[in-house]
Amino acid sequence: MLYNFIRFAAAAPFSRAYRGKLRWLLETKQWEDRGIAATDIKRKAIVVPGTGAVFIAVSKVANTSLSFILSTRPGINSRNPHSKRFGPQRLVDTNRTLSDLANGLTPIFIFVRHPIDRFWSAYTDKIANSGEKNPQRRAIGAHLGRAPGDPIDPGDVVRYLSTTPVRLIDEHFRPQWSCTGVEYLPIAFVGKLETIGSDMKELVARGFLTDEQQQRLPRFNSTKYRVRSNEKDINETLRQIYRKDMELFDYD
Repeated sequence: MLYNFIRFAAAAPFSRAYRGKLRWLLETKQWEDRGIAATDIKRKAIVVPGTGAVFIAVSKVANTSLSFILSTRPGINSRNPHSKRFGPQRLVDTNRTLSDLANGLTPIFIFVRHPIDRFWSAYTDKIANSGEKNPQRRAIGAHLGRAPGDPIDPGDVVRYLSTTPVRLIDEHFRPQWSCTGVEYLPIAFVGKLETIGSDMKELVARGFLTDEQQQRLPRFNSTKYRVRSNEKDINETLRQIYRKDMELFDYD
């Protein structure tokens, strides 16, 4: 942190983007103390071209598709995978932080997904169907004391979730309240992956998206995993782990 502070402070007088990075660095702890994954949100808070609204993306919730519709030009920014591919403008690069959003003057929207369905999607993609070099698989395995090639079953991931501070949980499995700061930010609209088509139209009606952006939404993959009967106990445990998500986002 000290190295980044010195680097950002030195560049701040000459760069709007570095002024934003410095402010974010100084304010991160107050958000993390609340369980909010502020460092991750810094990468995921995107300014919508043409409307000025802010979209906070969540992994495994059509993240790539929704980032794609907010692109303005391809391949110009190598700081994270999404801007490298699509070029959306991040909130931090406008010299604004989460504290600036807390005043309610900028409309914010998010998309969420049923927590249990999201867990199985993440498990299938990042664990079950991945190789041993997959970073999520390696990190979870290391936390559990496993060798890189050891199998990781759903119960193992549940134990990982139960023994890891919420903001340190891998972003694909982390509870969505931590990914969005919904309890502390004035979120104007919460869309759901399950109703993304109608929700996108509502965002256009509210002026948060343009009609052109809404029409660019590509088809996205649905969950490939289907829960087996012997995993019902795991789902009940997941309901407890993701209880706050279930309540805040009105999922059964």
